[in-house]
Amino acid sequence: QMLPVLAFYGSHIPLPTTLNLKNGLPTGTGNVVIQGTQVGSENYGLGRFDWSLSEKDSLFARYLADQAFLTDPLSASSAPGWSYQGTNFNWFGSIEERHIFSSNLINTARFSFSRPAQTAGTPESYAPFAILPGLPDTRMSVNGLGVPGNPVLGPRQDNPVQYLQNKFAEADDLIWTRGAHTLRVGGSITRLQEIGMLGNPGGGAWTFTSIPNFLLGVA
Repeated sequence: QMLPVLAFYGSHIPLPTTLNLKNGLPTGTGNVVIQGTQVGSENYGLGRFDWSLSEKDSLFARYLADQAFLTDPLSASSAPGWSYQGTNFNWFGSIEERHIFSSNLINTARFSFSRPAQTAGTPESYAPFAILPGLPDTRMSVNGLGVPGNPVLGPRQDNPVQYLQNKFAEADDLIWTRGAHTLRVGGSITRLQEIGMLGNPGGGAWTFTSIPNFLLGVA
């Protein structure tokens, strides 16, 4: 049952560079050092628009976009093959109209929209680990190796992750000035939409209590 997984070990994971000994005798385990490089990027853009419609009316608009990517090759697995890729894409936009009724009475109306969005997950999938159809690969680990962190093969448990928030806001303010006094009244309405998905534990996890049980496929 475990032969496909063992074949994956042999073809994707380097052989140990040092062997673990107990009382001077080999334990059947070894250590290998694997290094990974995180790759990230971020793009940022800001636009602004001002327009004087007349002596009493003006329009202001602003748009901001921020997009970032990050790839972590060893976020969850002890061996390369299951990277964790995250994307953040945030939009912010606002528009405001100002009208002057008189020298002491001004009205401002505003509308704004924001959408912070985040997605993350592991795009790679391998047949020996795709045990549950339609779900991410299954995580596999072996206890009792005497190695900190309990080496794991497979993607992160929180896979995939998606979070999206839409926020719509409308507001209107009336500003009245008389001498040294200013009175401001108004109101605002905000609508919030949240869409989230957390695939935990993703494709599930198998934990083997020993190397012999792992080789026998007994979790």
